[in-house]
Amino acid sequence: MRPSLSARHNGRPERSAIMTVPNAPGCSRPGETCIRQGSGNGASGREGDDVIIRELAATESIADMTALLHAAYARLGGMGFNYTAVDQIEDVTRSRIARGRCLVAIDDGALVGTIMFHPPGRSAGCPCYERPDVATIGQFGVLPGRQGTGTGTRLLHHAEELAFASGAAELALDTSEGADHLIGWYKREGFRFVEYAQWEGKTYRSVIMSKPVRSHVGA
Repeated sequence: MRPSLSARHNGRPERSAIMTVPNAPGCSRPGETCIRQGSGNGASGREGDDVIIRELAATESIADMTALLHAAYARLGGMGFNYTAVDQIEDVTRSRIARGRCLVAIDDGALVGTIMFHPPGRSAGCPCYERPDVATIGQFGVLPGRQGTGTGTRLLHHAEELAFASGAAELALDTSEGADHLIGWYKREGFRFVEYAQWEGKTYRSVIMSKPVRSHVGA
């Protein structure tokens, strides 16, 4: 079983913001503790929605994950932005997953979203990422049919709990400066512009965005 998200921060015990459900539907192994988020506050936009957030199991399909990313990033590819996830092969998906903690969103047994979390000290390439108190997220995608239903927010908030548990002061990300819809969504989630970055091989300039880390426990 994966370690619990419960952590101690600044000397205060913290509990997971999300209910743990042993042997819940969607768990990949008997006895695995998953994270279930209901829609009691209506955040999902769908009545009765029930999504499980957990870490990707080593035995799960990289092909399915790659297909999810291709679908999630297809709109961005159509806009002319050559994000890695637009057309990455399975070996690239596997390599990127190995660099951090891969969270997945499961709805009725189906993979509907994912996000990568990297603790402080695991990212580089720009001054913000190289700060010792900055955690990062990446390879963040939700199936087109689930975008706008709250699934992405749930994945993001769970990554924020990981950042909180890691002791990070800030959580940062990057996206194309031309992806106005994404920049607007991140701003609504509390992210602010920090700097620009030009990643090797990319046809677009990226914006680096960051937000102070806080727990969503009790929020």
